[in-house]
Amino acid sequence: MASALAADLGIQWDKLFTDPLHSDELQSMMNSRNFTEVFRRVPGFLALMRGTVLPLVEPAAADATVQETHTEAKFVLNRLINHLQCYGPYYTEQFLGYLADTTRNQAVVDSATNALNNVLFAGILLPA
Repeated sequence: MASALAADLGIQWDKLFTDPLHSDELQSMMNSRNFTEVFRRVPGFLALMRGTVLPLVEPAAADATVQETHTEAKFVLNRLINHLQCYGPYYTEQFLGYLADTTRNQAVVDSATNALNNVLFAGILLPA
């Protein structure tokens, strides 16, 4: 709430008093004989907010944005992993079909040959 007030008040203050040292209105408003205590506190409030509070708040807002982006990316990745776990056999079948068509079934023959060469048969049966 204080940062919102400081942002709006700062814009209005800068519009009203572009050159505070040469402003007669500001000089009369800062006179302690007038009942303008609230206006005399505005520059101090703005300086406190701009110099102390906002430099501390801005990194926290950036961290919150990074955390939110990380949470969204984690959600998307978990949905992708869940989808691939559900539809993995379909994608495997489609890839193997593509591979067979692209290599004119040579990849299927090579894969079967490698699988049979790695199997140990009990007995006299030879893979060839």
